[in-house]
Amino acid sequence: MTRIYSLPGTWDAASTPAPATSMGTVDPDATEAFVRVRLAAQTIPQVFEAWLLCRSAVCGVWSLGGDFDYEVRLVCTSPHDLAAEVRAIRRFGGAQTDTCLLLREVAAEQSIYHGED
Repeated sequence: MTRIYSLPGTWDAASTPAPATSMGTVDPDATEAFVRVRLAAQTIPQVFEAWLLCRSAVCGVWSLGGDFDYEVRLVCTSPHDLAAEVRAIRRFGGAQTDTCLLLREVAAEQSIYHGED
């Protein structure tokens, strides 16, 4: 999987906030999700990517091989805002989406298995 960054000349930094570039961890006060997106046949991938990167809720985008074209990590203020972001993705060219909510981050120090036999 590859991380997608902004495309040259696709957004105006003076009028649009730059997209987030770090992944971070699951925020207990936010609604976070991974959304897989299959593009509609008429959607131009470069235009869709540039549009995604200008969305404030988007904190990661990966191009995929397989049944879906992209995986998008969204961080929203509420489930209502998450639903609105997914609807916007569909309106802008996503023919199909599949959403998975992030419940918690599993870290190595939280594991009960520490590699001992």
